[in-house]
Amino acid sequence: MRPRVQKRIDRWSDRVALNPFKGAWWVIASVTVGVTILGGLLIRVTDPDSIPSVESGFWWSLQTVTTVGYGDVVPASVPGRLTATARFSTPCGGR
Repeated sequence: MRPRVQKRIDRWSDRVALNPFKGAWWVIASVTVGVTILGGLLIRVTDPDSIPSVESGFWWSLQTVTTVGYGDVVPASVPGRLTATARFSTPCGGR
């Protein structure tokens, strides 16, 4: 890893260690947002017929993360369903 990147990671982890609760909150929130965005983009790419726009993909991913699942946006293709299976099999905040 490059020294500059390693230095940033070290500073960030030191800040997390100073206040573990606040650090854990930021880590969980960051991972959740990242997984939601990535899931929305991947479902749009893998199932463009059922998910007509990136916004629909984000809406689907947000429903999945929050376990609401209205059912108004559902992947229909095999790659889309495989992406969906991987998405809701992945815990957002770890275990």
